[in-house]
Amino acid sequence: MTRPRILIIEDERALTDVLTYNFQREGYDTFVAYDGQEGLRKAQTLLPDLILLDHRGPRTFRTPRAGSCKSTPPLGHARLQ
Repeated sequence: MTRPRILIIEDERALTDVLTYNFQREGYDTFVAYDGQEGLRKAQTLLPDLILLDHRGPRTFRTPRAGSCKSTPPLGHARLQ
């Protein structure tokens, strides 16, 4: 059985460290991107089940980016939170 994948897109490294630690402890494969451009590339490559994203950081997934993420065929199944 494969473990669910979570991609965290967040520019605050302390927060990503805490989230990564807790999600991995609960049995999730966790990946981090520190800006929206990197996040979109990783989302297309990793095909995560859940994408947690920061809407306010530098070069983040703003509404058009999130829309482009959901319209990308391999990512249509991922939940954006």
